Amino acid sequence: LDNVDVLIDALRILNDADGLAISRANMMVSTCGVVPGIEQLGRLGWKRLALAVSLNAPNDRLRDELMPINRRYPLKALREALERWPMRASGVICIEYVLLKGVNDARAHAREIADFVRGLRTRIHLIPWNGHDAARFAAPEEADVLTFLGWLRDEGLFATRRVSRGARISAACGQLAADASMRDAIDGPSSAE
Repeated sequence: LDNVDVLIDALRILNDADGLAISRANMMVSTCGVVPGIEQLGRLGWKRLALAVSLNAPNDRLRDELMPINRRYPLKALREALERWPMRASGVICIEYVLLKGVNDARAHAREIADFVRGLRTRIHLIPWNGHDAARFAAPEEADVLTFLGWLRDEGLFATRRVSRGARISAACGQLAADASMRDAIDGPSSAE
């Protein structure tokens, strides 16, 4: 949504019968929370186009740290944009939440997520972080993921757990890492060797 005009052109071409003829019901735009882009896209009134928002923290203090975009578009502004998002009667906004061990995984965080989405039609996608040696965050234990998922559901939220398939290769949504052996295989050995 940083380049919303080009995104809109692309969505129109994807949807056009002379383009790829993909129904908007089969499209989802994912954003970290670029509020002006959400608002501009929403003004088109495309009720079948789905929206996914990476939340990852349910309060401004933590979200400022984890997602610097929040300093520009804080949660209040994001919430207001989501309230105006056009949806068909069966539509939901997908709220993506990457769970980081000891960072955003407390019971209070689950309550704050519920407070943030209250009154919106949402589905929470809980995504366990894939840790790796160079990461500043740690992956949550499976039991902690299930506990947090239970807390979200206790709050009355429609929440699902995304199954991670990238841990073996240090990859996930928005995350790629390579150890030295992988870098050497791709780029050749470093000059320090």
